Amino acid sequence: ATITADALNSFGLAGKDAGRVADLLAQSANATTADINEMAQALKMSSAVAAQVGMPIEDLTTALGLLANAGIKGSDAGTSVKTMLLRLAAPTDVAAKAMKKLGFEVFDAHGKMLPMPAIIERWQKATKGLTQEQKLQAMQTIFGSDAIRAASVILGGSVQSWEKLSKEIQKSG
Repeated sequence: ATITADALNSFGLAGKDAGRVADLLAQSANATTADINEMAQALKMSSAVAAQVGMPIEDLTTALGLLANAGIKGSDAGTSVKTMLLRLAAPTDVAAKAMKKLGFEVFDAHGKMLPMPAIIERWQKATKGLTQEQKLQAMQTIFGSDAIRAASVILGGSVQSWEKLSKEIQKSG
């Protein structure tokens, strides 16, 4: 109940959403290698920033699930996702220049952050012709040492992988 209440509060959700949030937590534990406590710790570290950038709780649990399946769990996963989102939303000057050079944008024309599948797609397109060394340099410049883990798993994956896990996590009941 506390885990669900914390998630509801972080995302500004109403009590009527408690069942949906509980389902997301249970399904993320069922569909990934994380358990409920690891998901709770990950959410604790990342939910406030995710909500601030407009990321729905469904997308956050998907991102954390992808990290869990890559062996990054609990507060470590939450911190990495939080930092990745912050680096995307408010990049350093050097990171902003690197993003611009790549043609990698994460906001729409109205200044709203794009959904994660669109960001993954744009990252894939922006880095398609780069060597492994160039990709690693771009990731390090944009995301830094903490968020590079989340970025490499999430952005380095495919939109299809994202959507498959998202669908699994959003099963209700």
